[in-house]
Amino acid sequence: MPIFDTHCHYNLEPLLNDWQEHWQLAQKNEITHTTIVGTDIQTSRQAIALAKNSENLFAAVGYHPGTFGEHATDFVEGQTVHTERMYAELELIEEELIEMITTENPVAIGEIGLDYYRLRSKGLKREVIVDLQKKAFRLQLEIAAAHNLPVILHVRDQEERTENNAYFDVLEILREHTPSKFVLHCASGPLSYITEAIELGAYVGFDGNITYPSADHLREIFKLTPKDRILLETDAPYLAPELHRGRICEPWMITETAKHLEEELGADLAQIYENSFSFFDIERNDIE
Repeated sequence: MPIFDTHCHYNLEPLLNDWQEHWQLAQKNEITHTTIVGTDIQTSRQAIALAKNSENLFAAVGYHPGTFGEHATDFVEGQTVHTERMYAELELIEEELIEMITTENPVAIGEIGLDYYRLRSKGLKREVIVDLQKKAFRLQLEIAAAHNLPVILHVRDQEERTENNAYFDVLEILREHTPSKFVLHCASGPLSYITEAIELGAYVGFDGNITYPSADHLREIFKLTPKDRILLETDAPYLAPELHRGRICEPWMITETAKHLEEELGADLAQIYENSFSFFDIERNDIE
């Protein structure tokens, strides 16, 4: 059964250096198409460059919410937070993304969203980083709408957080800026959040962690997702499935996730394959 890996990072190490070998091995394991997803401007440009090597490789461009925490020292001097530098960064992101969209034709905006799980503030107040993430998220949703592109959402938080929870902050923003299509990448979060996102039109992406013995919550999410809105992802080099847990996730390992979904959860892999083309609005060109 052919597989479309809708979220992979050939553009990140340790895959990047030998990405051609990983792609060839993936194809030998019936992975026919892959979307390479950006996490910032550099990796988005790398995704575009790699996708040019095959008509069955596609690029998504976007600025990951966690990147702001990692670059926080760019905005801080001592105890002073230079918010004007942050907003200048947002303007640069907007310019770069629009330039890539208009010249390179990526298939989606992503991965974007909110991530409060482990804020790397490095001296910045939590609310400053959260505010910046929200501004970047709204900005990129507006860019997606202007160019009629689907959106790949990264959303993560500690589910027990009762205030300023990323999952429910995302819902609030999505109600204001609902994309034409969007996917909850590596789905997680309270079932109430998942349910409302699906009501707003969400597709839901499942990765190798759904195969973990402790992943009953993810299996519950799978069961409540409409069959025509399920997508399959690796998120390689992250989240290797149970049989390879603890190793670097290689793109071919998505076959283990597919097998688990089919055998343990009754997934229709042919339907999931079709869903992938529908989500990205890509015409099938595989030979079966």
